[in-house]
Order: sequence, then C-alpha cells, then structure tokens
Amino acid sequence: MGPFLSRSALLAATAASMLIGAASSAPSATASTLDGAWIGTLRCTSSGKPWSSSRTARMHEGMLFYVQGKDGQDGFETWQGLVDPDGEIMIYGRYRWKVEKYVWMKGRIKGGTLKAAGQRGPRRCSLLMKHGRAG
Repeated sequence: MGPFLSRSALLAATAASMLIGAASSAPSATASTLDGAWIGTLRCTSSGKPWSSSRTARMHEGMLFYVQGKDGQDGFETWQGLVDPDGEIMIYGRYRWKVEKYVWMKGRIKGGTLKAAGQRGPRRCSLLMKHGRAG
C-alpha cells in the first residue's frame, strides 16, 4: 500500500480534522484575514520531467478549498485544507487521471504566503500560493 492513505482513512482524517476545528472556539481574527482567493503554483516531480500548473483556491474561516473539473472524470481534482491557529496547514484531497489518486500536503501560512509540500499520487509536490495575487 505504500505511504498513501486508503480512501476510508483519508476521509476519516479529514473528518477528524474538521471536527477538531469545529470543536474549537469561533474562527480567530487571523482565520478571517486569510479568507478569499489564494493563487499560486503546484510543482511536481515526474518520471519524465518536472511539471508545474497554476492553482486558485478559496479560503473561508480557516478552511482552504480547491475544486477543478467534474467528479468521476479525468482531470477532476479537489482539496480541503485546515489551518491551525499557528498557521500550519494540512491539505487532503484526491484527483482522477485514469484512476483516482490522493493528494496530501503539509505546510505553513506566513505573511500572506502559503508554502506546502507532500504527495500528489506517486509524485512529490510543492505548493506556493499568495493571498489574493499571483505567486
């Protein structure tokens, strides 16, 4: 199985993160200042050459959301990320290219910049985004 979470484990981890966040006090002022568009670039390694692609996500009350394409079709991708009060972010998601694969990244938001790294299917990836402007 390797370092990837099963679908049920991924869903359980995402649900647990959401419940922990919901159990905490109301969103902090910091969380609301992060609300809005986050624009940047996903860079990944490949068996061929490395590639990069632009991404635009939305943040709302400490949760990052990204969706592209139609679920069940090649090219579909979705992520959800939870930001803790210290600015650490955990991103979980999935994408489809012939078969469904998983996305997970961990990083930090500081000074209007989100930096994260992790896996997108079999590839190591990094994500760099800026709040409300190109990254």
